[in-house]
Amino acid sequence: MTDIIRNFYPNTDYCFLSNFFECEFTFMGVVYKSVEHYFQAAKAVNEKSAQKIINAKTPSIAKSLGRTIVKRKDWEDIKIDVMRFALKLKFQDKVLRELLLETGDAILEEGNTWNDVW
Repeated sequence: MTDIIRNFYPNTDYCFLSNFFECEFTFMGVVYKSVEHYFQAAKAVNEKSAQKIINAKTPSIAKSLGRTIVKRKDWEDIKIDVMRFALKLKFQDKVLRELLLETGDAILEEGNTWNDVW
């Protein structure tokens, strides 16, 4: 039977899997503090909104800001690809990549109790 890893919450063994896990990475000269920062900024129609999200102190603030901006018209079509790309950027980090590989064949399933569907 394949293991399923669902709990990515803070202070757990798998907290590093959360999009809220703070881990800086750089893309096109921009430093992002988390996957959540990258994902929310990618929604933005204009640079000012994106920069405000990028500069957010925490992933939670980045997410909140992402809910208030005007989204790209194609967002629903590209959001999954954006998330995949953000995760690839995150796991370029050697330590995080090793932790991910240690999950083996487990199914990684983000679960939440607050009905977050992006």
